[in-house]
Amino acid sequence: MHSHTICMRKRIIFLMSLSVVAGTMLAQPLHAQQSPDMASVNMQLTNKTCPVTTGEAVDPDQWVDYQGQRIYFCCGTCKRKFERNPQAYMANLPQLATVTPATSHGANAHDDHDHEAAAASGHDSHEPGNEAVEHDHSAHQHADNQTGIAKLIAWLGKFHPPSVHFPIALLISAALAELLLITTKRTLFDAAAQFCVWVGSIGTFSAVTLGWFLAGFRLNDPDWIMTTHRWLGTAVGLSAVLILIMCIASHRGGTRQLQWRWWFRVMLFITAIAVAMNGFLGGALIYGLNHYAW
Repeated sequence: MHSHTICMRKRIIFLMSLSVVAGTMLAQPLHAQQSPDMASVNMQLTNKTCPVTTGEAVDPDQWVDYQGQRIYFCCGTCKRKFERNPQAYMANLPQLATVTPATSHGANAHDDHDHEAAAASGHDSHEPGNEAVEHDHSAHQHADNQTGIAKLIAWLGKFHPPSVHFPIALLISAALAELLLITTKRTLFDAAAQFCVWVGSIGTFSAVTLGWFLAGFRLNDPDWIMTTHRWLGTAVGLSAVLILIMCIASHRGGTRQLQWRWWFRVMLFITAIAVAMNGFLGGALIYGLNHYAW
């Protein structure tokens, strides 16, 4: 009897570990191998290396049209960085570099002309008494403050990719523990499910918030994968909060305890499937939809 109990505990530990590993793998997809047909596609690319992550080979499925040229990137993250500030990466795109000098020359000539005209008229546009300049200076300071806040939000958003690993693994583990509780009736799985729900729900809320910081505050994205990932992740975050509330209610006793328990299980199983799907979409944003191709 004692050996049977030890064997049962080893199986439980193995199953829980397997669920955690499976959840983590969903958040860290492997690179897809290039098919032989990709060689002919690469010959037609306007740029072979990513302008954001220099030296990295591009993915033909990650591109944007800019100034009449199709620009390719190594991943969706680099594509979104380029879309936020294309001018920061112009030096890495020789095919577009010829546009910038002419524009800059025109702007400099215009500025020199304005400066000469101001000097000839005897007025200095940078005098402290100039109200227009003071207004522009205040607006510039206000823009700097906004830039500082935006930089902070963007920096916090960088923690979204590592923050999603634990919620994915823990919510899937909670669903597995609850399933084992239904089949075995062992209270050990009840305690495991509660722990995973508590930590996973809190982690999910944090990961969703950081995801909005990373992707920006908008309702729609140019990439349908990004839009689906954004709103499915938001739905998972809200579901995680409801799951935690139902979990607490189902352990308080009372006449509706059994009803709360079944609602908790339904929401938990649905959310576990949704979080696995969203983990796949998160990987697709970086590696493409075929990142699990054999």
